[in-house]
Amino acid sequence: MQKKRIAIIDYKKCKKEECGFACYNICPVIKMNKEAIVYNELEKKVQISEELCTGCGICPKKCPSGAITIINLSLDLSEPIHQYGKNRFRLFRLPTIRAGNAVGLIGKNGIGKSTILNIYSGDIIPNQGNYEKPGNYEEIINYFKGKELQETFINLKNGKTKVSYKPQNIKAIKDNFKGKVIDLLKKVDERKELNKIIDLLKMDNIMNKEISTLSGGELQKVAIAATIIKKANLYFYDEPSSFLDIKQRFVFAKLIEDYKDTNLIVEHDLALVDYLCDYLHILFGKAHAYGVVSNTKTTNTAINEFLDGFIPDENLRFRDYEINFYYRGEQAKKTNLFFNYPQMCKTFKDFKLDVDDGSLNEGEIIGIVGENGIGKTTFVKLLAGVEKEDNEINVFNKRMSYKPQDFDGEHVKVREFLKGVNQEILMSELWFKLKINEIEDLYLDELNMGTLQKIMIAKTLTTDAEIYLLDEPSAFLDVEERINIAKIIQSIIAKRKKVAFVVDHDILFVDFVSDKIIVFDGKPGIEGFCTKPKDKKRGMNQFLKILDVTYRKDLKSGRPRVNKLNSTKDKEQKADGNYYVY
Repeated sequence: MQKKRIAIIDYKKCKKEECGFACYNICPVIKMNKEAIVYNELEKKVQISEELCTGCGICPKKCPSGAITIINLSLDLSEPIHQYGKNRFRLFRLPTIRAGNAVGLIGKNGIGKSTILNIYSGDIIPNQGNYEKPGNYEEIINYFKGKELQETFINLKNGKTKVSYKPQNIKAIKDNFKGKVIDLLKKVDERKELNKIIDLLKMDNIMNKEISTLSGGELQKVAIAATIIKKANLYFYDEPSSFLDIKQRFVFAKLIEDYKDTNLIVEHDLALVDYLCDYLHILFGKAHAYGVVSNTKTTNTAINEFLDGFIPDENLRFRDYEINFYYRGEQAKKTNLFFNYPQMCKTFKDFKLDVDDGSLNEGEIIGIVGENGIGKTTFVKLLAGVEKEDNEINVFNKRMSYKPQDFDGEHVKVREFLKGVNQEILMSELWFKLKINEIEDLYLDELNMGTLQKIMIAKTLTTDAEIYLLDEPSAFLDVEERINIAKIIQSIIAKRKKVAFVVDHDILFVDFVSDKIIVFDGKPGIEGFCTKPKDKKRGMNQFLKILDVTYRKDLKSGRPRVNKLNSTKDKEQKADGNYYVY
């Protein structure tokens, strides 16, 4: 049966006793003596009948806690592949797995990617929308009779599918395993290729470290290594690029290319997706309400359709605006000098960082690029006063606001966490753009990593300061959220005539948000050198030349695309000295 609308209730927000059952009292269908909204005494939950609901949109507007979402569907959809319960998230369609290929999934967070991974790993048996009884493999096999996915579910039913899975939340590894890296990886080395992976991922220096002491980048490499050295029929990688620098991201891509496993990859770094995946599926819908999987597409076609917000073969516009990455150029107006900082040096037991002096103007955003372990975060901490320069020089008397790379959610409500910040900026620039109004009564420690990242960025940008330091703000955010965050940073810094430093490894994000670039070079874990701020073209060219990687601009969207190593385009750009074409 074709679905006309979807009704979703967020039961974390639903407070029937406090609101006096407002949705029931104002529903026009109820006034016609039809039970479109009921209170299920057995489950102690408010429930909405999607068959009786007319989609008038009154209850979402009148619900004081914002717990209700009503979606009138423009696309012809039959029953979902899986639904978690009445008035809960449901997924329509599934991606096709292709043997020996890397199939990617791109789309918003909260739109079904994790559900797909759980289905293909056997943790969820699809219920075809019949959430009142457990899923049944025989029924789902019959549903896909004569289609490619039938064999996939036959193998899942018969236990012939072995899955190796790299989760999004790599911090859970610290909770589930105590001991050294080498001990963990030896336990799972079914391919007997651990030494090869250690060498390729440059992990020699962390093998004897305790898991509990690892940084985000080190933990990500351990998670990738543990996934790829297992013997499996299907390999899942959920956001493998988080915390990895650009060089490490392409080492990962080379591993995927060399092993030719059957891979399903969830990733938000479009440059990496473009380089890595053979095929893509777009996921669209409404976050935490429903998700729809597109047909299989070639990678470049899928990315451009995703950015357009329009899928031609569905004749569907799923977003009312396009995303593009056209170069902003240098600031149109010459602004006033904001501050100078001197040459600095910071020496640790095994690492030394030298920083060239620099000057910055009001309203500038400086992108910081370089490998992991080369001093980027140390530089940020020097500016923030968290670390002291060797000569203990007070670099400048500027108030700092700093968002670290790693953070954990406290057991405090979002609105309490944001209580002491600049409320004018919070309300005008962030409150509705980041949908903080929808989660203000939730606790930080119950938020997913993407939502928590946005709250940490909001806290940083609304703290009264003169210099804003954001370390890896794109981590855990989807493509649309990254562009949204970039625009918010630009707006706040420009209007307040402040300065921001942004450390990140997503080339698209750095390109979009930055006015100038600071490049870090050296030997990871041994020594690092920080250049003066440069214009974007010179900065990106210098950085990519160090990595021996060239990027070109997509003619349609303006997004940076990686050239295949030693391709004609790669050789031409290197010969011209244009590692990053604008």
